[in-house]
Amino acid sequence: MKTIYNKSKSFFLGVLGVAMFVSCADQNDVHQEYIKDGETFYTNKVDSVTAMAGKNRVQISGYITSAFSVSEIVVSYDQGNSEQVFTYEKSEAETDQLNLMVTDLEEKNYEFEVFSRDAHGNISVPVSVFASSYGEKYRSLLESRPVNSFSYSEGDATVTFGLSNEYQRKSEVFYTNNSGEETIVEVVKDESETVLTDVSLDAAIMVRTYYVPTQAIEDEETSIDQFESDWKNIDLPAIPSILETISFASVLGGVEASWSNPDGLNLQLTFSFTAGGAVKTQTVTSSDINGEAVISGMEEGEQIIEVTIADLYGNSFGPKEFTVTPEAAVLLDKSAWTVVEYSSDEPTRKALHTIDGDLSTFWHTDWSNQAPPYPHHFVIDMGAEKTITSFEVFRRQGDSRGQTKHQFLVSLDGEIWTDLGSYNMNPQTNDGQVYAMPQNPKARYFKYVALEGPNFYAFLAEINVYGLE
Repeated sequence: MKTIYNKSKSFFLGVLGVAMFVSCADQNDVHQEYIKDGETFYTNKVDSVTAMAGKNRVQISGYITSAFSVSEIVVSYDQGNSEQVFTYEKSEAETDQLNLMVTDLEEKNYEFEVFSRDAHGNISVPVSVFASSYGEKYRSLLESRPVNSFSYSEGDATVTFGLSNEYQRKSEVFYTNNSGEETIVEVVKDESETVLTDVSLDAAIMVRTYYVPTQAIEDEETSIDQFESDWKNIDLPAIPSILETISFASVLGGVEASWSNPDGLNLQLTFSFTAGGAVKTQTVTSSDINGEAVISGMEEGEQIIEVTIADLYGNSFGPKEFTVTPEAAVLLDKSAWTVVEYSSDEPTRKALHTIDGDLSTFWHTDWSNQAPPYPHHFVIDMGAEKTITSFEVFRRQGDSRGQTKHQFLVSLDGEIWTDLGSYNMNPQTNDGQVYAMPQNPKARYFKYVALEGPNFYAFLAEINVYGLE
């Protein structure tokens, strides 16, 4: 039995040997099929490949390590129909950084394949990266950063911009100065306004903005080029032409201003002049096509009045100087004036303090006891009939918590009252605020009424009257 087993075993081994020989021969035939043109050798691969968009170009970056046999880096695109080849020379470092500028690209999206190649034509495993090339088509769609307002004063202009977006970078403003020199001012992305000096309004003022086509990542740019929008004219508001139409006629204690506002714009006109050694301002809000306003509280004789006009959007022009000659009106003497009635006051802050000529004292309505709400008032007897051209009021100095709207009334007998109108009061300024009275009324008594404010109380440091004794 053992012999048979051994013979059988010998026969099996013999058959197995023949089978293995045949099998190895078959495998060798398969291997020969793949190496019949020679064995394939791969060069070192380019790693960590990134791409940055540009203007008809793309920058491809990466690293290659121990690439002693590599002589070229190839960037292939358009499904292998185009390629750009970059000569590579190994440095002394083990790893080299690659920055490859692929140029003359059409404006479109690309898939690039990047691989190395040696002098024998052997290549590395390719690495794919996606990027876009931008050009005139993209640039033509760009718009300049919006301009919110344009203000002009004494030869200089302030341009205020709207918010910038994440693709915008700097902007440039082009203008011509009064010497005929063309100037470009650069405005960085985070700035909201810029000042143009010595600006000529007779020449175009334009703005353009630079963009990147791809968003930055953690403050690092992902594109290598910026694209500028077309120059766009800054459309100046109609204010300068309105300012040129202003004229003045002399009236008692001031002047009457008139102007043309053909588009009915909502305007704020500020008139500034000097009286009693101090600068006075009077503000008029109007949208009338043919606007008029009486500026009062002025001293008699020839003098300068300055006018600034602004609109609701922050555009403003001025001041522009005018020479005027108001008719005589005076600051009325208050020495004989008395308080005849008031709504409420504080024990040490009487209504009488509004006519004592001292800005450090003031009237304050009751706040420690009854705390009455608006309106609040007091009545003054001037002792005799006067011609009134304007009232001038001063807030409690350094305090903006008082009334924001008030009213003036006059009477000959203290019983029958004529309403001269309600006016806004600016609680933010210590300066006197002048209110011209229409038709220069005659009166012995006047009533001051505080109509509304941010708190329940009102206060006032001083009230003056201009006119004729």
